[in-house]
Amino acid sequence: MDQVVNFMRDFISAEYKTQRALYTEQDDAAFQTHLDNLQDFYAPAMEPEVRPPFAGRDAAYFAAAKDTLDTVQPRVLFQIKHYKHPKLGDFYRIYVTDKIRVGKKATYFANLYVMDKKGKLQITAKYIICLDCEGTGKINDKRCPECKGKGWEHFGGIKIPVLAAPIEVRKLHKPDNPVHLAEYEAE
Repeated sequence: MDQVVNFMRDFISAEYKTQRALYTEQDDAAFQTHLDNLQDFYAPAMEPEVRPPFAGRDAAYFAAAKDTLDTVQPRVLFQIKHYKHPKLGDFYRIYVTDKIRVGKKATYFANLYVMDKKGKLQITAKYIICLDCEGTGKINDKRCPECKGKGWEHFGGIKIPVLAAPIEVRKLHKPDNPVHLAEYEAE
């Protein structure tokens, strides 16, 4: 589990540096180096969320980017759940915030799934929290129509099947949202 914690901390650091470089690094080759380093954390079928705009990064872009730069923060790493699946083998579900945030509240935003692929940890799937039900899967005690009761929506990579209980949980940071805190403390 320590290896996965370190992998995620390294990923969060690389993603933060790349996101800041998107708005500050005017040398495209230097920015591409950040992006290439970040891509190394992902399985080949996945891509980092950090992407330059289609219109390019010119002087006007960098001038406007100063406002966005204040919202770029490293993700908060809440917890890691270790699973063993008959087909997928060992994998890890990592709960994190978004990389763009306003304010200091730390709430669930994404689950990143990490697997060991040929001796190398890689992010193989991403799910984002259902904003309609806040990840509970229910609205007014009924199944959430948006996420079909799952609480999370597939956002890239492989699709993760319904899971049994985790075999190990590492708690790192309590979320501020009471709904998320209840899930955090449940296992």
